[in-house]
Amino acid sequence: VRDLHERTIQSLLAVNAQLMRCASLAETPATMALRNELDTAAADLDAAVSEVRDGILRIGPATKADVTFREAMADWLARLNRGHGASLTFESDAALADSLDPRARTELTAILREAVSNALRHGHAERVAVSLRAENGQGLLTVQDDGSGFDPAATTGGGHGLKHLRQRAKDLGGECVVESRIGGPTTLRVRFPAPPNLSATSQA
Repeated sequence: VRDLHERTIQSLLAVNAQLMRCASLAETPATMALRNELDTAAADLDAAVSEVRDGILRIGPATKADVTFREAMADWLARLNRGHGASLTFESDAALADSLDPRARTELTAILREAVSNALRHGHAERVAVSLRAENGQGLLTVQDDGSGFDPAATTGGGHGLKHLRQRAKDLGGECVVESRIGGPTTLRVRFPAPPNLSATSQA
């Protein structure tokens, strides 16, 4: 079964690469709608690959099934590092990361993946820094990149996936704020309620 999953992953990655090559050809104003659709399809495929990999972990040996949120995110970023050649770093507050409930892990994972994918695909970033920490009684996820940037005020609701990012943050009881400009850099911050079981001392 694991071999079948790996073959499926390779097929999905091949289609993803083809979509990204097609998207790179659709750079003119007349084809931007097509580019956006191709980017969305590529993001969906990337999510599908991640889900298949998660499935492999779940059906694998018990020692691999108990993967933590920090380990899963670090592994995903490491794989992106190898695939894109960009410098991707990840720092996290262990106490906060380990106290997240399943819903928070799911939403933060989706936000992180979309934000980083945007930085690489749209911003052509060479460096992306991700951090997760507790601050002033809240959780704070930050994604910073040195890409080409964009004008947040010029996006029409769903531009660069901002609508989805903000909705996911809202679903957590938090908010998503994006600071960017043409020429870069871009910083995304998601603040959300800290888990009730997080030690007060770790929120200093």
